[in-house]
Amino acid sequence: TEIYTLSLHDALPICALSSKLQELAAVLADLRSRQHTLSTEVARLNGEIDETQTAIQEATAKRTQEHEDFVQEQLDFDNSIAACTKAVEILQKHYGDGTPEESTRPDWMSLLQQVSKIKTVQKHLPQLNTLLQAAQTPGMRGSTMHTQYEGRTDEALGIVGQVQQLAATFAEDKQSSIDQENELTEAFNTLMKEKTEQLASLTAQRDQQQAVLNQVNQEIGENENAEATAKNTLQDEQAFLSMIQQQEKDTTELFHMRQKDRAEEKIAVTKAISVLQGEAPALIQVRDRKSTRLNSSHSQ
Repeated sequence: TEIYTLSLHDALPICALSSKLQELAAVLADLRSRQHTLSTEVARLNGEIDETQTAIQEATAKRTQEHEDFVQEQLDFDNSIAACTKAVEILQKHYGDGTPEESTRPDWMSLLQQVSKIKTVQKHLPQLNTLLQAAQTPGMRGSTMHTQYEGRTDEALGIVGQVQQLAATFAEDKQSSIDQENELTEAFNTLMKEKTEQLASLTAQRDQQQAVLNQVNQEIGENENAEATAKNTLQDEQAFLSMIQQQEKDTTELFHMRQKDRAEEKIAVTKAISVLQGEAPALIQVRDRKSTRLNSSHSQ
C-alpha cells in the first residue's frame, strides 16, 4: 500500500506537466496565428510605404526637371525679348523716317546678332528674316536693303511693328510660362502634402503593427522556452516514475515471495507441532523412566 501511494504521488507532477503542455500548445497556436496575420500586415504596409516613397521621388525628380526647363525657358524668353528690344532700337534708328544713315555697318551687324538670338524668328517674322537674308552690305548706302526700303517708310515701320509685336508675344508667353510654373508648383506642393501625410500615416501604422509583432515574437519565444522546459521536465518525471514503478514491482514481488515463504514456514511449524503433540505421551513416559532411574542411582 505504501509503495502504490508513492507511485501515485509521483504521477501527479506528470499530470500537471501534461496539462501545462496542452495549455502552452494552445497559446502558441494562437500566437503563431497572430504572428502570421501581423507579418502579412507589416509586409503590406512596407509595400505601400515603398510605393509612396517611390512616387514622391519620381514626382520630385519630374518637378525638378520641369523647374529646370522653366528656368531655361525664362532665360530664352528674356534673351529674345531683349534682342527684340535692341532690334527695334536699331531698326527705328535706321528706318524711322525711311532715310538711311551713313556708316551704320557696326549697328546693323549688331541687329543681325540680336535677330540671331530671337527664337522662332522664321515662324513669327518671315518678312524680317527675308529682309536680312537679302542684305548684301547692311546699313551702308547702296546696299540691297537700303535700295529696297529707301523712301518706303511705311514698310520699314511695319517691320519695326512686327518686331515689337514679337517682343509682346514673347512677354505674353513668358508670363504664361510663369503662370503654368506656379500652377505646377502648387499642384506639386499639394501632392507632396498628401503623399507626406500618407507616408507618415503608413509609417505610424507599420511601426504600431511591428511593435505588436515584436511583442508576439517575444511571447512566442518565451512560451517555446517554457514548452521545451516542460517537455524536458516531463521526460525526467516519466523516467523517474518508470523507475519507481519498477521498484514497486520488484518490491511487491519480493514481498509476495516472502509472504509465501512465511506461509510455508507456518504450515511446516504447525505440522511439526502436531507431530510433537501426537508423540507427547510417549515422550513423557520416557522422561519419567529416566527420572526414576536417576533417583534410584542416587539413593544407592
